[in-house]
Amino acid sequence: MNDQHLEDIITSLYDMIQDARSAALSADKCVVEREKVLDMLDDIIAQLPVELKQSRTIVESRNEIISQARHEAENIVRKAAEEAARMVSQEAVYNEAKRQCVEMVEQTKNLICRHRITVLCLYSSNFVCYTMMHISRILLIDSAIRILYCILVYPNS
Repeated sequence: MNDQHLEDIITSLYDMIQDARSAALSADKCVVEREKVLDMLDDIIAQLPVELKQSRTIVESRNEIISQARHEAENIVRKAAEEAARMVSQEAVYNEAKRQCVEMVEQTKNLICRHRITVLCLYSSNFVCYTMMHISRILLIDSAIRILYCILVYPNS
């Protein structure tokens, strides 16, 4: 009987009691073979520690699997949070770089505009100076011509 599983032994014991003859003058008592029932109970007692140990092993394995799964889930959540933070950080860096680029383009446009005005002013100044210099020469020549005219027309004066 040692080859049977615990459930099979208990089922056999249950069937034996159910099929047993009722005791005389009692409907709730029966007659069973004492040695056979005691052997079955001994088998149950012998197998119970093995079955309990297997059950404990299964429960421990289940707990270990659950613990590993929980740990793995926590790692996945942690890595996802880190990745999300990294992506947000990268987006922030990108947005800041983009803002700085736009600002630099605006500064460059303003600088170019100022340089154009400066060049234009310098060009205008040079033109005005050149024109004034020529006007001064013309006025000087005009004065010299007037003086010569005066000397030639009024020699004794």
